[in-house]
Amino acid sequence: MNEQQTAPTQKSGGSNKTVVTVIIIVVAVLLVLGVGGYFLSRYLAQKAAESLVSGLTGGKVTTQGDDGASLNLGDTSIKTGSLASWPTDLPISLQQPEDVTVKSTSKIASSQTWIVNIADIPTNAIDNYITDLEGKGWTKTSDDNIVIRMIILTKDSWQLGIGYDEPNRSAQLTISPK
Repeated sequence: MNEQQTAPTQKSGGSNKTVVTVIIIVVAVLLVLGVGGYFLSRYLAQKAAESLVSGLTGGKVTTQGDDGASLNLGDTSIKTGSLASWPTDLPISLQQPEDVTVKSTSKIASSQTWIVNIADIPTNAIDNYITDLEGKGWTKTSDDNIVIRMIILTKDSWQLGIGYDEPNRSAQLTISPK
């Protein structure tokens, strides 16, 4: 008689459940680390850029999201993107042109100079702005169109220079003493 011994068999359902559970946990951890890592890497990249520029310039740098930076260097400040807005500390009443986007602003306090870069300028907006300023006492002293249109207006002891790039719908406004 030949007796065959058989080893008891184990149901494989329990180990399959364990493997599936481990896989789900690993995938979940990787997803959390991936999403968290993405935001962490963006944050670290912004902080590294802030530190680098601060180290090179000696100024205070702040970034905001993908589109915004601020740099303060003694009496000079620069703001770009989402941190840029029409200056509220101009020594003379000067409104922002209508329906434009402020892209960047600079202020040099020692020379009382403000530089504002605007974009998305609608057709005729600059001409309407100049007409409005003339109605408020500004005098146009120059209006030349070579490569870009250069307009200079004065009022009291102040001068406004506008460099208007019509094809690109952008302009730079410089407010300074005469």
